Amino acid sequence: MTDNCRKCWKHPSSISYSDDTEKCCLKKNNDLSTLIINNKDLTLFNIALNITNLLSELDDGNYTIFAPNNIAFEKLGQETLNNLLEDPEQLTTILKLHVVKGIFNYKTIENIDSLITLNGQSIDINDGTTIITEGGTTSNIINVDNYASNGVLHIIDTVLIPGTTPRESSNDLTTIYEDENY
Repeated sequence: MTDNCRKCWKHPSSISYSDDTEKCCLKKNNDLSTLIINNKDLTLFNIALNITNLLSELDDGNYTIFAPNNIAFEKLGQETLNNLLEDPEQLTTILKLHVVKGIFNYKTIENIDSLITLNGQSIDINDGTTIITEGGTTSNIINVDNYASNGVLHIIDTVLIPGTTPRESSNDLTTIYEDENY
C-alpha cells in the first residue's frame, strides 16, 4: 500500500490491501478486467470469467467484484471445479453472485447489511469482513479496495454458492392463508 492509499481510508489491520501503486485509489489506470488478468492470485477466477464471457462484460459499467482467489477455487475440489468449468450456464450463475453493480469500497461495505448481485440474489455483509449468501456460503473478505477505472475489487477466500430458493420472509401472508389451521 502506498502512502497515498494510507491517507485515503482507515483500514483495520486484519485485512490486507493492494501494495501496487498502479492499483492505488489515486491512480485508477486499470479497468477491472486488467486487474483480474494481472493478479496471479486470481488465475482461476480469470479462467472462469473467460469461459462465461463475463470478463469482457465487466468493461461496460461500474462494478464491485468479490473475487475468489485461487485457493478458494481449489477448496471446491478438483472434480467440482472441473464440472463447473464444463458447465458455462451454472458457472455464470455462480460468478454473477460475485458481482454487484456500482462501486462499494471497504468504507461503504463496512456500513451496509446486504447487496444485490448480478444474479439477482442478495449477499449479506457482516462488519465489512464476511459475506453470507442466500445458499449459506460464508466467505471472508481478505483483501480490499483494489481500485480500477470502472470499479473496485475485493478478494475473498471462498467461492460463493447461490441459494436454490429465495429466503422465506417471516411476514409471508401466503403461508398464513394456506395453513389449514388458520
